[in-house]
Amino acid sequence: MIEIIRYSNKFFSQWNDFVQKSKNATFLLNRNYMDYHSDRFKDLSLIFKKQNKIIALLPASLNNNIVHSHGGLTYGGILVSKKISTALMLQVFSKLLLYLKDINVKKIVYKSIPHIYHKIPAEEENYCLFINNFSLLKREISSTINIRTTNLRPQKLNGYRKAIKLGLKLIETSSCNSIINIINQTLKKKYNTNAVHSADEMNTLKKKFNEEIKFFNLIIDNKIEGGAILFIANNVVHAQYISSSAKAKKKRALDFIICFICEHYKNKLEWFDFGISTENNGKNLNFNLIKSKEEFGLSAICYDTYELNIT
Repeated sequence: MIEIIRYSNKFFSQWNDFVQKSKNATFLLNRNYMDYHSDRFKDLSLIFKKQNKIIALLPASLNNNIVHSHGGLTYGGILVSKKISTALMLQVFSKLLLYLKDINVKKIVYKSIPHIYHKIPAEEENYCLFINNFSLLKREISSTINIRTTNLRPQKLNGYRKAIKLGLKLIETSSCNSIINIINQTLKKKYNTNAVHSADEMNTLKKKFNEEIKFFNLIIDNKIEGGAILFIANNVVHAQYISSSAKAKKKRALDFIICFICEHYKNKLEWFDFGISTENNGKNLNFNLIKSKEEFGLSAICYDTYELNIT
């Protein structure tokens, strides 16, 4: 018999211990990361137990009787142990849907974790989504490359080498203030907006996840002209933010930054994820953006979001 318990702070350590051991969770599902914006979301995270042992977690938030997994995160979905079977996963889904119906939830919006972030294959949920008649709500395309087995394209590597000769450097740092400042200058000029995260938020998260969040300043002529904020999630290095000044762009800064990241991590990790290139819930493809990524030799994976009406 599966028991569902609503998450509260008393389960903080148990939650994080399970995330650490889970076969499909990343540090973004650790409560130390999830809770940094807890004031913006009503938490409805759930713990699934069998014989008094945790077998699964659902990071989730509630808004207008709609459950999102999770409203403040790129992905969520049900986090499972390495020993879970497909049959047990089906039971977890059945129990979840009955529970949500009992508390009068109208709909669940379910964000799957892309397979490159799994520690080992964990697509039992895909079958469960199919069996329970979930519908695809949103599909966003991201550009990735296996940095262990696939080389970046020669013209980009040539640009990288030229940038090195021009004196470009990426130096790891403990503060992202300069990086976020340059990002916001660009976003303000192009779209009249700012980065999703503030520098204070990112610096606070860095202190909690020093090995998972990395800041690199782009240095040209002893001056910061951009940089990169990277998330190390299991076997993936994800480009959360990349920025460069007008001066840096003229010196092939993007070629330099991307090639540096891939070279720096190719013997430590497996995947580089450059992020999504879609807008309007995936319905509009930013052709120029994805073209600039594919020119490196990157190819597509999908970030999928599903929905199901409960009542």
